[in-house]
Amino acid sequence: MTPPINAFIAIVTVVNMSNAANVLVMSMHGSSSHIGSMQGYLMKLAEAGHSVTVLETNGRKGANDYGSAIKTEHIYIPDNIRDNEAYSEIWWRSSPTSALVTSIYYNIGDKALQKILKLDPETFWRVTNSSWDLIMVDELFTVHGYGVATLHKRLHSTPYIIFSPSLMFFTNYVINSLGRCSVCRMQLTLSSLNEIDYQPSVFAHRAQNFFEHFIEYIALGYFVQWFGMPHLREIGISNFTWHEYFRDASAILSDSIINIGHPTPGGTEMTNIGSRCANINNTLTEDLDGFISDPESQGTIYAAFGTHANWNTAPTFLRDAFMTAFEELSDYRIIFAYNGAVTHIPKHMRIVKFAPQKEILNDNRTKLFISHGGLKSMKESICAGVPVVFMPIFAEQAHNTLLARQLGIGETLNKSNVTKEYI
Repeated sequence: MTPPINAFIAIVTVVNMSNAANVLVMSMHGSSSHIGSMQGYLMKLAEAGHSVTVLETNGRKGANDYGSAIKTEHIYIPDNIRDNEAYSEIWWRSSPTSALVTSIYYNIGDKALQKILKLDPETFWRVTNSSWDLIMVDELFTVHGYGVATLHKRLHSTPYIIFSPSLMFFTNYVINSLGRCSVCRMQLTLSSLNEIDYQPSVFAHRAQNFFEHFIEYIALGYFVQWFGMPHLREIGISNFTWHEYFRDASAILSDSIINIGHPTPGGTEMTNIGSRCANINNTLTEDLDGFISDPESQGTIYAAFGTHANWNTAPTFLRDAFMTAFEELSDYRIIFAYNGAVTHIPKHMRIVKFAPQKEILNDNRTKLFISHGGLKSMKESICAGVPVVFMPIFAEQAHNTLLARQLGIGETLNKSNVTKEYI
């Protein structure tokens, strides 16, 4: 049985085959990538006749459109420019560690819950106090979702599903009694500043790997659980534990890749849905299609580094390296998803703030993808069969990059020493 069918059966089983079950979905604050990983399954539920509602929180004043059959409850939380710039500085100039990743992102999630309760408590409590047959919560950093799911489970025995949109933390594998070797498989937070490498035969690599796993377990399993989500108390959850949260989940859906690379543990309560390729039903816009159809072009180079990359705060040498390299690649048509300042755009280059990534990658004229190494981008490049160059920036991206290099499906750039010549 294929993973998508398996996942769909698991979801439908939880809602007891109701003709019109009410399903509430919550994902990480401000992350279009996380909810995007869930969207295909939400559409399947809606097509099956269930009523699906997404409670989204972000800095956009309007609600996103997740499909005609999916409702949206939108809570607008204005972006804190100072915080965003600080996070962006860390992204570009620091390397991820277990302590840094858990402290930053769970702090973002808890601050989001605080602002939800301050800015729009009416919408939050109206949604929370509604009757739901199933709740689906993003595994990562979705503090308000943890609270709502826990409240409903305790008060109404409402079933909930945990949806992991990326790689699961080592700590969460341990909590779920799923064995995972802490030295033979590299940790999620590999350095994105140094040479990306992990060899289990090297003692220093094993020691660093064990240290990062240990710090993650202490940081997430104890400090975040006890001290990192204080605003859960404001909605009536004073004794939240990861053990209870995962134990009471009716199912766990994981969007990671398990059919290639390293062995991944599984369990009866976990269904992997990541090893699949989505159908591409849309085509390129007329504008983009006309741009890349230039008869003088040898093909398309597409560069995109995720929705969190703020190029205005990127190091100057990094911006200059990409711009000068792209300017010299005049035999190709280049699409660059870029939100920084631009003084000159060559005619063979198109700057966009948002690009239809799947459609570009699946166009037969696309010759190369330059990416940050996010899990979705990695999977989409594999599905499209497009050669890829990864420049990991933060989070688990160096882990994905090393895996791609080990599998022989990608090359790497280092954000700390990129030059025009390297590109």
